Amino acid sequence: MILPDYDGGSIVNLMSSLSLSRGGKAFYPQLKLLPASALGAKNVVFIVIDGLGHRQLMDGRYPTLRRGLKGMMTSLFPSTTANCITMFHTGVTCQQHGLTGWWTYMKETGAITTPLRYTTRSGGHLRCPPEGLFVRRSVFDTMDARVFTVLHNDLKDTVFNKAHTGKAKRVGFNTLNGMFGAVKRIVRGRGRKYVYAYWSDVDKLNHHHGPQSTVARRHVNQIDRRLARLTEALRGTDTTIVVTADHGHALAKKILLKDHPRLEAMLSMPLSGEARAPYCYVRPGMTKAFETYVRTRLKKYCTLVKSKDAIRQGWFGKGPQHPSLHDRVGDYIIVMKEGYALKDYLLGEPVTLHISNHGGLSEAEMLVPLVVIDCKMKSNDTKE
Repeated sequence: MILPDYDGGSIVNLMSSLSLSRGGKAFYPQLKLLPASALGAKNVVFIVIDGLGHRQLMDGRYPTLRRGLKGMMTSLFPSTTANCITMFHTGVTCQQHGLTGWWTYMKETGAITTPLRYTTRSGGHLRCPPEGLFVRRSVFDTMDARVFTVLHNDLKDTVFNKAHTGKAKRVGFNTLNGMFGAVKRIVRGRGRKYVYAYWSDVDKLNHHHGPQSTVARRHVNQIDRRLARLTEALRGTDTTIVVTADHGHALAKKILLKDHPRLEAMLSMPLSGEARAPYCYVRPGMTKAFETYVRTRLKKYCTLVKSKDAIRQGWFGKGPQHPSLHDRVGDYIIVMKEGYALKDYLLGEPVTLHISNHGGLSEAEMLVPLVVIDCKMKSNDTKE
């Protein structure tokens, strides 16, 4: 298992460097590979390619991304979009922001929720005000720069993004070309800027086809070519482009909870968190039986960790804890070994069997690339 390096080697440390470079606040140490002092350009463009792990990048020929590759970082735990994207907006991990997985049990709502969609796991819309659940102020509000978020139009005005983008101007797009075009137009505008752009399709293709699939490789090649064009278009604008991912992907065979009815009967509620690292809430008096079952019948597939031990060991972050952190990570975490995922289904819930998943602690999920591309001033230019 690869644990997050919150002391200077993870994506939360990258966010600290980015924030400090724009005059903002940092809640974690800076990234050792890229301190704020290396980000002194007039414009900083930060592109997050959801799901593009370091292993996937190294498996293909992507000349622009590979040329700008400065090294790799760890993701967070859990290595999932809900945790990591919230971090990119707040500058803190789920230890502080409290969104502990794609499915997060929130006692305040009486339900397992999908925070990014602002729904319950069963599909109903949350009716409570977002300020009751999303408690962290946007790190964008601390920056001394013009701040923009470039998001697909389906995401631009969601409850989650409205709650976390702060003073940033939200700019929408519909296509990959639209995203890069929006970034180019923003950078060419006036003032000192921070531009956050997010692309989700690599993650979707990885889930359904696998990161080594032809369709996933073809799409990353499209991104690489479009990034090369953006780099050329921004020559002379004094811009640094930083590219990374929230997490990588690991191929995983599903272990279905319904095939283990004795284990299922020991749980007081459905699984939450991630299929690669589900949180388990155990019925009173069933603790010993639960531990014995997992450590004998499922030992081939997973490692069992007490949630309180994971918190104590710093898996979720460092420093002050969200007041509901213990409630949201259950009694135990079943950390799946590479190649496996544990899944359950509610009545009426669509049966999805993704080929590839994330959320766990394998190398494929935890290591993400750091790509840095400098668009220097032209030699004959004295100003933009």
